[in-house]
Order: sequence, then structure tokens, then C-alpha cells
Amino acid sequence: DDPSVTDEMLEKYIESLRKEMVKFEDADGTREIGASDLVQIDFRGEIDGRPVAELAEKARPLAAGEGFWVNMEEGRFMSEIISALKGMRMNESKEGIEVVYGDDAEIEALRGKKALYSLTVKAVKVARLPDDEVFLKTLNVESMDILRELCRGKLSEMTQRVAERQREQVAVDFLLKKADFELPESQVNEEIRQSLERLLHDAQNRGMKREDLEKNRDAIIGNATENAKRTLRLRYILGAIAEQEGITVSDGETDQELAKLAQSMRMNSEKVRADMEKNGRLDDFKERIRDDKTLRFILDGLRK
Repeated sequence: DDPSVTDEMLEKYIESLRKEMVKFEDADGTREIGASDLVQIDFRGEIDGRPVAELAEKARPLAAGEGFWVNMEEGRFMSEIISALKGMRMNESKEGIEVVYGDDAEIEALRGKKALYSLTVKAVKVARLPDDEVFLKTLNVESMDILRELCRGKLSEMTQRVAERQREQVAVDFLLKKADFELPESQVNEEIRQSLERLLHDAQNRGMKREDLEKNRDAIIGNATENAKRTLRLRYILGAIAEQEGITVSDGETDQELAKLAQSMRMNSEKVRADMEKNGRLDDFKERIRDDKTLRFILDGLRK
């Protein structure tokens, strides 16, 4: 057994799997709201007697709502509202709930403001977790002992991957500190462009709007520039080490990594290869494979 996987970690992981199968059932109307319930509320907030929404359009989701569902356990809504809900019952109302927005609040118009909220509980649902029999049947596992064995192995793999990434980061930081040289401007600009594309793509996937991106334009460009120079400098360093040590990438290794990429994208590997060849990115892909091999070579040397 991997000693880094404690019994506490194991039980928490199994409990997280069980919670993924949770079902919510209507609660008895006299039951007090508990820490794991799903609660439907009507709410409204005011600041100095004015509806919160009047201060900023972006504040509308925090200003008022009807039939709004709050998961008490996840805590994704205002913590003061969640605290106020604990112990309440269906159809009960509460007023004068203070919510103080910090100086670092995401919405500038709310920074440093104190709002007063009122709410009414419209419905309550109780979380029902599956018992062991249903849990194991859903997972297609014969017993809890076997499940623990399987989960321990999974956690061991996860902790090893985290430890490996940490070792890689230490090695990368060491290499970059030891090498300081000028980079070709054209390559830096191209890497910045690609880095910006990745950053913008990630930001849009997180739901950021164009105006938010424009507001943080300087910071985004600054991050992209820093990442581009770091990536390009590391590529030069690893390339030089690979050449010195005779580290190359075979066609078989390229095919294997392409297959992994295609599987993650749910695409045919030949289609992925064809797209890379068409866009002139296959050589870059091979270089990344070579760089990964070189980094593993360095880490293997450090372990000896």
C-alpha cells in the first residue's frame, strides 16, 4: 500500500463518489433546513434603501431572485444567506440579513457596501445518499472492501502524478534560473500570440465577457508575454540538452501520443495528424514530445 494514501483520504474519496449519486426528495414542511439540503428561496437585497440592481447591472444576479435554488452544502451563494437559512422552515421569512461586500468584491460598485437582504423559503429538498447496496451496484463493484482497494490504487496514482508534477516544476525552475539569454523577437511574438489565444479561450470557457477581458487587457497581455518567454526559453534549453544527449522521438512514439490526444478530443488519430500537417504543427508536436522525454531524462538523473 502507498503510505501517502491515508485511511482518511480514502474515506473522503469514497464519500465524494457516493455524493455524485445523491438524489433530492421533498422535505416535510415542518423540518428545519439542514446543512446538506437543497432550498428554493425568493430573495431581495437593498443598499441604503435602493435595490442592489440599481447600483450596477452586473449586480442583478445578487440583487433579487424568485424560485432561486441554493445548495446548502456547496456554499456557492452568499455565505450570510446560507447561514440565515439554517434552521428555517418552509414558508418562513427573514429580514435584515446583513451582507458586507469587501473592498476586493468582483463588482466594483458593491465594494465596501453593506446590503440588507430579505428572503422567504419556498421549498426544501433533502439529500438522500445511496446505501452500500445501491452504491456498489451502480459502480459495478462486488464489495466495499474491493471498492476501497480500487480507490486506494486510484488515489496512489493521483498522488504520484502530483508529486511528479512538483518535481518537474522544481527542475524547470532550476533550468530557467541557470540560463538567461536573448530570444529571437519573431519567435517571442509568435509564442505570445499563441499564448494569448490559449488564455482567451480559457477565459471564454469560464464565462468571462469581452468587456471583462478588455478591462484586464494589460494584465492578460503581461501574463501572455511572461508565459511565452518562459516557454520559449525552456524549449531552447531542453532542445540543447536533447541534442547533447541524443534524445530523439521515434515515429512510434509520435503515433502513440497522437492516439492519446485524439482519444481526449474524441477524434480519429489520422484526422488529428492530417490537421496538424495541414497547419504546420506536427513538428511542434514532436518537439513537445522530445521536450517531455528530455525532462524525464533530467528527473531520472536527479533520482540516481
